[in-house]
Amino acid sequence: MGRTVVVLGGGISGLAASYHLSRAPCPPKVVLVEGSERLGGWIRSVRGPDGAVFELGPRGIRPAGVLGARTLLMVSELGLDSEVLPVRGDHAAAQNRFLYVGGTLHALPSGIRGLLRPSPPFSKPLFWAGLKELTTPRGKDPDETVHSFAQRRLGPEVTPPRSPQIPPLLNQLQIPILKPSTRASSVSSENALFSSYPVAPPNSVLGVNAFISFPSFCNSGTAFQPNPTPPLFSAKQGQWKLVQLIPWPLNPSLTLKVASLAMDSLCRGVFAGNSRELSIRSCFPSLFQAEQTHRSILLGLLLGAGRGPQPDSALIRQARAERWSQWSLRGGLETLPQALNTHLTSRGVSVLRGQPVCGLSLEAEGCWKVSLGDSNLEADHIISAIPASVLSKLLPAEAAPLARALSTITAVSVAVVNLQYRGARLPVQGFGHLVPSSEDPGILGIVYDSVAFPEQDGSPPGLRVTVMLGGSWLRTLEARGSVLSQELFQKEAEKAAATQLGLKEPPSHCLVHLHKNCIPQYTLGHWQKLESATQFLAAQKLPLTLAGASYEGVAVNDCIESGRQAAARVLGTEPNS
Repeated sequence: MGRTVVVLGGGISGLAASYHLSRAPCPPKVVLVEGSERLGGWIRSVRGPDGAVFELGPRGIRPAGVLGARTLLMVSELGLDSEVLPVRGDHAAAQNRFLYVGGTLHALPSGIRGLLRPSPPFSKPLFWAGLKELTTPRGKDPDETVHSFAQRRLGPEVTPPRSPQIPPLLNQLQIPILKPSTRASSVSSENALFSSYPVAPPNSVLGVNAFISFPSFCNSGTAFQPNPTPPLFSAKQGQWKLVQLIPWPLNPSLTLKVASLAMDSLCRGVFAGNSRELSIRSCFPSLFQAEQTHRSILLGLLLGAGRGPQPDSALIRQARAERWSQWSLRGGLETLPQALNTHLTSRGVSVLRGQPVCGLSLEAEGCWKVSLGDSNLEADHIISAIPASVLSKLLPAEAAPLARALSTITAVSVAVVNLQYRGARLPVQGFGHLVPSSEDPGILGIVYDSVAFPEQDGSPPGLRVTVMLGGSWLRTLEARGSVLSQELFQKEAEKAAATQLGLKEPPSHCLVHLHKNCIPQYTLGHWQKLESATQFLAAQKLPLTLAGASYEGVAVNDCIESGRQAAARVLGTEPNS
């Protein structure tokens, strides 16, 4: 008889693993075991009374990169091309994202122009943060928090010394004269303060003419006030002459904001976590690898790590040609796990629902015994796509070191509140906005569902937004033993929609769901936990493969890829092919 592979967990990772196992030239017998009565894990779509689609979990999938292309290839193989709803590159939901700071929505800068001019809530052009990043040496620690990484690469959160050295790059710039911009005609050219001038850095890292702004040295009043420090440059014989070293960073509050606003909000939006606890190496590996490989994250992201084999299909080519930023499915993202279930059944995969695993034990023959309460399964190999902390409680005594490592991979809860409004309009058009913890510890952000996917608004169409709640606020409530009621979450969500988006009328429809322990937290040193688990499995030759969001990515594409790679290891094929 052939091998039997039992896949634990019917979320998107377990479904993807079963899918790739079933499509092997000589597939093993596959049994997919799911503890609940439904498949799809956190992916869940619900239709409202008017036909509107509400996503209770993920609401869009990014097509970018190899992983995005592989997911689109699976969509094509499942025959779902006609169901795809894309957000093209020229769409407002692709171009506009916001931060809610100081009681106001601020558009995040995009494009070259956005980097070269002040973009609130950042008081200085982000160009300066990027230039500082280019001059920062490579980090020496094997890991650090996201906040520490941003602070180190973009500048310290302290006032710089009064006479620091000018960065080597800027010291080489040749500054052609331009008539100074002043606010008082009486200011002499010798002592002119200016707001901006063109810079042509020959043979520099920039390589092209750049437009650099120095707002911190402008006269900001309606009448000229003498500057307490000497001017940066004096104009003599058609050339600016450097007469003062440039303080670096030019504005320490800028770097503070990048670390404490932008990265804090990003961590909350992706992981519902704390940037001062999460690992840069594990949460944002492309940034970590860019610094390690190219010494600079900007150069690393620009130069890339080289492109491997790219999957190809008509849908993938369309996504690239139209520069999709994300996509969904007409009936909601749950259409994907439903299609996978249909495909698996047609391939002879046994799908067991409502069968929670009670324990795992190793038999004398080196096989697994999977206890399901009133029945057992035997398996030659197990792919675990359940949360790491759940698996740790099921492992036998022989795997105690592995269980200890997995038990330390924790997760946080998130409340998702779907709101629908009749006759309402948003003040801005875009994907949505994030909320830094300093602004509101409970609200992670609000997604403008109707902007990205108006096809799902129902009939008659109603404005749909989704409010995400979680973070330290929810963790504090849980620690206190507070009642986490639907009424509490709905009240906070409606308050946020009214305050942040001006949606003051009561919603016509509301859905509230609390997802307990739904997003794993890759805290500092997470990579060491994974190394420990991998080494133990190899040393003990345990027929067990790990997959799912607990390990190397929480996005839908990451989870699908983890299932694909788990299947490849079981089949003995090349995971990266």
